Amino acid sequence: MRGEGRLGCLLFTLFLACIVYVGVQVAPAYMAKLNFEADLVRITSRAAVDNWREHIVRDQIQLSAESHGLVLRPRESITIHRTSQFQTTPFLRIKVRYQRPVSFLGYTYTFAFESESSSIVGRL
Repeated sequence: MRGEGRLGCLLFTLFLACIVYVGVQVAPAYMAKLNFEADLVRITSRAAVDNWREHIVRDQIQLSAESHGLVLRPRESITIHRTSQFQTTPFLRIKVRYQRPVSFLGYTYTFAFESESSSIVGRL
């Protein structure tokens, strides 16, 4: 019994604790991303069906991002593309680039995400 196994066990436990800590810090950022993407699909569908103006779409996306703790600059990071209503299937496509800062013991890392949603314009 020289104690070599205890050092390995201690290092493994420390490594495992670090992994758990990082996971606990990062998981909310990805959960916010998933929830925001669900909101983006809902906003895109409503905007396409009700024919919302562009500023209303941007305001709704901004409100949703803020409610999930995401950072975006509306004019630079939201792209709205509409096709003509005279095409066979007119659609609305929205692309959003956003960020989520996460703090790790005094260090802040910013996760950058991009989401896209599209919907057919008009009522069925």
